[in-house]
Order: sequence, then C-alpha cells, then structure tokens
Amino acid sequence: MTFGIWPVQPFLPRIVLKMAQVLGHIPGFPETTGRPIARSARISVQWRAKMKAEKQLKIRLIDPGVLAEKPGNIGMPRNAEEAGLANSACTLPIRIQTFGRFSISVPARSDCPSGKAQQRPLALLKALAAKGGHDVCCSLLWECLWPDSDGDLGARNLTITLHRLRQLLGHNAAVLCHDGKLSLNERLCWLDVWQFERIVNDGLHLAVQSRNKEWEASLRAALHLYSGHFLALEAEESWMLTPRARWKIKFERAVNALYSYLEIEGRMDGAVDLCLQALELDPLNELFYRRLMGCYLKRGEASAVARIYGNCRDALATGLSARPSDETDHLYRQAVGGSPGTERRPGVETKFPLRRLCNRL
Repeated sequence: MTFGIWPVQPFLPRIVLKMAQVLGHIPGFPETTGRPIARSARISVQWRAKMKAEKQLKIRLIDPGVLAEKPGNIGMPRNAEEAGLANSACTLPIRIQTFGRFSISVPARSDCPSGKAQQRPLALLKALAAKGGHDVCCSLLWECLWPDSDGDLGARNLTITLHRLRQLLGHNAAVLCHDGKLSLNERLCWLDVWQFERIVNDGLHLAVQSRNKEWEASLRAALHLYSGHFLALEAEESWMLTPRARWKIKFERAVNALYSYLEIEGRMDGAVDLCLQALELDPLNELFYRRLMGCYLKRGEASAVARIYGNCRDALATGLSARPSDETDHLYRQAVGGSPGTERRPGVETKFPLRRLCNRL
C-alpha cells in the first residue's frame, strides 16, 4: 500500500493506533469500539519493535565475517582470505599486554585506542583476559561489567560491547562466541598471560627433571615477560584480585627456583641482580629482601645487609604496617651483631673499639 510515493504498510499499525486513540476521545463514540482496535494496534507495534531489536542484536553478535563457530571449527578459518590473515606476519599478532601497563597493539594502529567511547570494550577485554581468555561464560562477564543489570539488559549490553570490541581489534574473528561462551582467537591474538603461564609451567617442569640450561632460559624469559602485576596500573576491580594473586604466586615460584639454582652454582652476582629485579616489581615481598640480604652476607658486605634491612623495615611499615620477621632479624644480627635498630652511627665509637684502644695505651 502506498500513499503517493511513500509506502504506508510499515507505518499502518501506528496510524491505526493513533486513529483509535482519537476516536476514543470523541463524545458519543462508543468506547468499546476503540479499545479493541487500540489494543491490537499496540500489540502489533510492540511486536514489530521487538523483532527489529532482536534482529539487530543477532547481526551484531554474529557478523558475516566471523569464523564458523561450531564445536569442531572454533578458531578455524572459513575461507582462504582468513586463512592467509591467520598466517600473515605483517598483521599478526594482535598483542595484548596486561602485566603492568595495559596496552594492545592492533595491525595498522600504533597505539592503544583510548577515550570514553572505548572504555567499555577495553573493560570487556580486560575481564576476558582476567578469566583466562578461553571459554568464558557470558554471564560471568556481564556480572563483572554490569553487576546491577538484570539478565536481559546485561546480555544486550554485552552483545553491543562485543561488537565494538571486535571493531576495535580490527577483525570480527578476534573474539569467538560459541555456546554462550567467549574466547580470544589464538590464531589472531597474543596474550601475555598465556605466554607467561606456558613458559613458567614448562620451566618448572624442566627444573624437576634437572635440565639446568633449558629451564633457566625458560624462567628468565618468563621474568622478562612479567613487567608488573596483572593490570597493576588500572583502576582496581574485585574481579582483578584473584587472577592477580594467582600470577603473582607463579612469579614468586619462578624467582625462588632461579635463585636457588644460582645460589647452588655460586653465581652470587646473578642472584643479586635477580633479587633487585624482583624487588622492583614487588617491593613489599619480604622474602625477596631476605634473599638479597643472604647474597650480601655470603659476599661479606655487612653494610649492604644493614641497608637492605632498613629498606625492608621501612617498606613493610609503610605499606603493610608490619615489621620484619624473625628470620630477617636473624640475618641482620648475623651481619652486624646486636639487635635490630641499634645500627652504628657514623663518628660514634662503641665500647669494644674503645676498650681495645685503652689496652694499647
């Protein structure tokens, strides 16, 4: 049906609804005649709006360029163009860094996109990385990002944000969706937490088998990759704490394993450098201070032991309102004697040198 050159059919339910509302207000017009017409027209308008919204959401969630998201084909290219993209060195990988400073490196884009319009897509990417990046349930993600939203609103927000994240990463296949779960595509994305866990697990496994050269190289590569705690410079959210603690424990295990090996080999200079590097990333870890004090003690540098002990005491008091443990105090007493807090001041002689001087006289 057309009126002049304009089609009337898409607007017919709204026209009928308006006419029924007008007729219901005319004096003497039967009210019972306008109500059924208005009800039918209103239902038709709501149904059309619902169908249109659902169609748009489906288009946003499953784009034509997305990989075939079937159980046997997750991460597999659908055509030759995507297969070439997955193996192209000039466009791969999409690098995502979460240790320390969060950043992403997208092909044909030199810096990490920022701005208010990108906050939600980036938050979705951070939450996806915090959950491991593989088979993350959608309900967990919208509970992290929209905790006050109900299921329908959270699902709609997640769908829209997922579409914007795919646009930000430059490829629809960068984030896969299957069976209500999201995953980063390993053929297109490089995530530092994946690489870190893989290297640390391999290194510790080789350490058990006493393959010294191989596991030392693996653990050093892992420590080089760990440039800070997980999302350490981002605004703290509750869902960040558990993965941050898990990867911090892996970092500590790698440092302790490598330190023990260097200590056995007698490479104290390398052990000192390792402890200093670890303290730069975790200045409140008392074990690293104690390891460093042990290195200086074996090298006979009592003044360095006292200096590190003072740094440890001040850091723990400021950051944790705590004091060093008995083990740390014991190392300090071994180095300088006396009890902690009685360091010798420059220019003030103790009674022992004074007694020796009197005996000479």
